[in-house]
Amino acid sequence: MTELGPVLQALISGALIGAVYGLVAVGLNLIYGVVHVINFAHGEFLMLSMYIALLMNALMGTNPFFALPVAVPIVMLTGLLVQRYLINRTIDAPILIQSFVTFGLLLVMQNGVMLIFGPNYYSIRVTELEGVLEFGYVRVSVGLLTAAVMSVLTILGLHLFLTRTYVGTAIRAIGQNRFAAQMIGIPVKRLYELSFAISTGLAAVAGLVLTPLIWMHPTIGEIYILKAFIIVVLGGMGNVMGAFVGGIIIGITESVSALFLMPSLKEAVALIIFIIILLFRPRGLFGRAVRI
Repeated sequence: MTELGPVLQALISGALIGAVYGLVAVGLNLIYGVVHVINFAHGEFLMLSMYIALLMNALMGTNPFFALPVAVPIVMLTGLLVQRYLINRTIDAPILIQSFVTFGLLLVMQNGVMLIFGPNYYSIRVTELEGVLEFGYVRVSVGLLTAAVMSVLTILGLHLFLTRTYVGTAIRAIGQNRFAAQMIGIPVKRLYELSFAISTGLAAVAGLVLTPLIWMHPTIGEIYILKAFIIVVLGGMGNVMGAFVGGIIIGITESVSALFLMPSLKEAVALIIFIIILLFRPRGLFGRAVRI
């Protein structure tokens, strides 16, 4: 059993961080599934929530979880305005034009934060999350476990919203056929704005749960948007729950591969497995599933 200890440790740790990856990817996949826009700036909304938490910590000494009621609404409002004044203007433009818009937004947000906070690395220490829980041969960080639980609860809340409410059903209908949704009176543009706001809100939650675990810097969003793109394609473009499962797979892959290879190569292993799966499942693992 002792020989299996490190592997079991890697599996559990990978699944926990994979849940957070999944939360980031679910937000990216939601906006693609509804608006059919690839948001290259999605990771910057994660970064923005981190810096809001940093500012609140500096001013009031609050930990990132107490910043949730402030940071998430601010980031969601920012996302809504981005959809209303940027994305809506290019909604019928070629995908290349849309991509340029979101990539330009990425650069603006990165450089704006760098201008205000500088290029330095920051962290927020939360002593309550620094403990470790032991389950036999497995040790689990309290901070990582908390991040994973909050990620899962957030995704479950999104799933219930999309499947059990009228607004959620309307959002799913738009994702399947925008013109048919307009014909039956669904306010498409308003729900586009709501969908983008929810998407950025999910990124904000992911940023806040990650804040006690990692160092933040103005380009931190690039790391997570790359993982999110891999996960989105792996789980199936437009499939929200597929993105969550894809996040778990990538998290476990990175964690287990780090046992046998240099840690710097773990992301390369995830990319190789991603390519292999796409060779046999070009639409992703859940490509046949209904969108959202």
